[in-house]
Amino acid sequence: MSESDTQTAEIADNAPEGAERYELPMDGGSIRSFVYCSHKRGGNWAAVLSGPNAARMTRTYLSQRGRIVDLTTIKANDVIEFGGDYTTGSGRRIPDREYWHIISIDFDDDSVVFDQYPTPAKALRAAREAARAASAAMVAGMATPMPDAC
Repeated sequence: MSESDTQTAEIADNAPEGAERYELPMDGGSIRSFVYCSHKRGGNWAAVLSGPNAARMTRTYLSQRGRIVDLTTIKANDVIEFGGDYTTGSGRRIPDREYWHIISIDFDDDSVVFDQYPTPAKALRAAREAARAASAAMVAGMATPMPDAC
């Protein structure tokens, strides 16, 4: 995320090691992508990443028009990839990508909180660990004995 982007406010606390946590306002469930290549040989996309690891991940592309990306189909704990790759005249690709692990998304309040990671492997690992922790918390909550009715 570039320093000149005033659309973002960084949240300093609760970010895991190796990540930066941000809160971003949305506009009707959409945001302006920070990664964008306006050149005619530029390729731009936003996708939800899934899979067991970064070597076997799959992309489900999000709706996008120019820099505006529709986030209405995402949910908490999704991993999002934003890409704006430039291809040189000789065919060499110059990647520009960001990987977000969605912490919370509130369509009523029009805001999204996410952790930004440098690689898809780290973002997918964070999502797996968060899902595992949520599952363990749910199981622990179900194991609590019921109080006596007397």
